[in-house]
Amino acid sequence: MHSLRHFILLSFLLWGSIIRAQLNSINRDPLKIKGFFTTWNQHKYSILHAPLDKLDEVIVCFAWADESGNLNVSELDGIDFIVKHCHKKNVKVTLAIGGATKSTFFHPMSASPIARENFVSETINYCKTHKLDGVNIDWEHWPDPNNVDTVVNKHITALFKELYTATQKNNLWLSFDAYATDYYGKHYPSELINYSDELIIMSYDGAGVWSAIGHHSDMNLFNNGYAYWLNKMGEENASKITMGVPFYGISFDKNHTPGNSATARAVLYNDYLIDHKKAYDNDTIQTKKGVIIHNGIKTLSEKVAAVKENGNLGLAIWEISFDQGTGKQSLIDFLFQEVNK
Repeated sequence: MHSLRHFILLSFLLWGSIIRAQLNSINRDPLKIKGFFTTWNQHKYSILHAPLDKLDEVIVCFAWADESGNLNVSELDGIDFIVKHCHKKNVKVTLAIGGATKSTFFHPMSASPIARENFVSETINYCKTHKLDGVNIDWEHWPDPNNVDTVVNKHITALFKELYTATQKNNLWLSFDAYATDYYGKHYPSELINYSDELIIMSYDGAGVWSAIGHHSDMNLFNNGYAYWLNKMGEENASKITMGVPFYGISFDKNHTPGNSATARAVLYNDYLIDHKKAYDNDTIQTKKGVIIHNGIKTLSEKVAAVKENGNLGLAIWEISFDQGTGKQSLIDFLFQEVNK
């Protein structure tokens, strides 16, 4: 009799855990697929080419500011048409500010309370005027890349706090991008997650011109980058994290040596797919000169599975035009299928 009661109790606990897991799965929001969209490339890839039926958000690149916080939007041609077309398809549109070559202003601007106030005001007004849904901060410049500057940390936190207060008041989404490793990741204060809705981890560029031949966006970088930020931001913020995925590869010549820009270069998926159809399935493609290393569907499938398991917000593609003209070997189509399994 005792063993029967024990068996019934174990069965009850087992079924309880199964039911809780199913309820958690049902209650969890579906993964979001986001895509960066570069306006300077519109002569080749307009928003009309974008597969908006498979995207939840388009992140338009780039605006930037000067030291006084004045917002420069000179590259955002056709922003009203982009927003109107996306909204027709129920796709949100976010304004990306900064970028690899346009984020040098963040440090001096954030150091001035007057410049910060001006920047926040101009950013909010631009978003309201053009009916944007959010703001993405892409801060990729640091006065001293090797050492954390506590003064800069104080200023960036102040900027985010003020911008977050304004975006919340105006029903706008606020996200920021960050490197996947401590090399640059150490510069972002952990407090930023308290003043933002989303962190997009740029889990790519782990190899390139500066390194030996290797994978620039494998599962090792993906998982380690996520673990690094989860430890830094706290497990309670897992649902605020979006993982970046690249639609480009690095082409290495056989004789490549670290630092040699003549023997390694970034190449776009829709370009090398023309001559290398197996790129859809495989991460590594042998060429006459050497090797191209990127994300094929096997690795992308593993990344989708990891994001689901981790309870993350979704995936962000850099960038969607690199998938143009790929037909049945579209990586966006594959991601959409995997996310919605």
